[in-house]
Amino acid sequence: MDKKFLKTYFFCAAATLLIAFALWNYKDIAGYLAIVLRALRPIIIGAAIAFIFNRPYERIKKILAWMIPKINPRVNDIISLIILYLLALGIIAGIIIFIIPQLGNSVNLFVSNLNEYYDNIKNFTVKALNFGGHNWWEEFGIEQKLLDFAKNLPTILTDLFTNIVNISSGIIGTVTDSIVGIVISIYALSQKKKLVNHGKRILKAGLKKKYYDRTVELLGMISTTFSSFISGQLTEALILGILCFIGMTVFGFKYAVLISTITALFNLIPFVGPIIGAIPCAFILFLDNPIRAIWFIVFIIVLQQLESNIIYPKVVGNSVGLPAIWVLSAVIVSGSLFGILGMLLAIPTTSVIYELIRRWVNRKNGAPVSDNNVNKEKNKTIIIHSSVPPKNQGKPD
Repeated sequence: MDKKFLKTYFFCAAATLLIAFALWNYKDIAGYLAIVLRALRPIIIGAAIAFIFNRPYERIKKILAWMIPKINPRVNDIISLIILYLLALGIIAGIIIFIIPQLGNSVNLFVSNLNEYYDNIKNFTVKALNFGGHNWWEEFGIEQKLLDFAKNLPTILTDLFTNIVNISSGIIGTVTDSIVGIVISIYALSQKKKLVNHGKRILKAGLKKKYYDRTVELLGMISTTFSSFISGQLTEALILGILCFIGMTVFGFKYAVLISTITALFNLIPFVGPIIGAIPCAFILFLDNPIRAIWFIVFIIVLQQLESNIIYPKVVGNSVGLPAIWVLSAVIVSGSLFGILGMLLAIPTTSVIYELIRRWVNRKNGAPVSDNNVNKEKNKTIIIHSSVPPKNQGKPD
């Protein structure tokens, strides 16, 4: 019997047995995986922080090299790392000192005005429904429904507070892991070249050259895609939140800090996030003043147009490199399967899959898989145009 056939037969049989064993013992395996992931959580947190910080770290290094041309590369690395983490610490301190207290004040003001908001909704609805000579307010029993809702509101708020406390306890429980993760991220960034070289040596030892080259190219594409997308989305959400706060303050809207925070957080979700985030914000203002809520909707539409046509192309890029139907489908499906995290990572993941399918189709059809010049540009931005200048550019942006 052919040795190649025997090898294939053995591999298929072993794979079948392994899959059957995993399906039969999936609960035990899931439990062991949970234990392993719990043990690895500080490392995962550290890797995630290092991955997000890598782009600003490289930017700071480039700025220092431009300002001090003769600076020692190792000194540049150390100073850039210190500046990066001091900036991050300053941002966190600013959020704790300025944003969180104002956020708490907005929430307290909202809760204290709930009775007034009930009267506003009642008066607005009575005026809207009392037409044609009928008192639709009483016929539909709307007042009783609102009273029932008002009765249940303390219970709803209590449950919400309990959930927030539980979440906060979970967050406090991860403080130690986060501190260890920060230390790991500092080490990972300072030893980045060494770690990359170690990884390449391991891959080279275990793979043939053809597969090694493809694997390195794929990992580089994934890294660039996710790094560009995440840093761009974070920057864009921050800018939009600041602009929303400034606009709401200028036009005299209530709950500027609360609504700006909600707007910024929801804007992290691509495509549908701004729409979803506008709904609770408009509802909060509607409770206070329905007319002001309408003006807020006009304001947020104008702000979103400004974001879509000016901020997004400059900060994130002119194109995600995907058809709109792919983007929408990716966000919906990923959100259904994996929740908020799935929605956040849907576009870069789909972009990588899209690029791999494109290359596979080109390879099967005998077309060039990728042009070298085009590939260099695409490596900068698989799904979005990178805001980081090319390596041969002397002066930073």
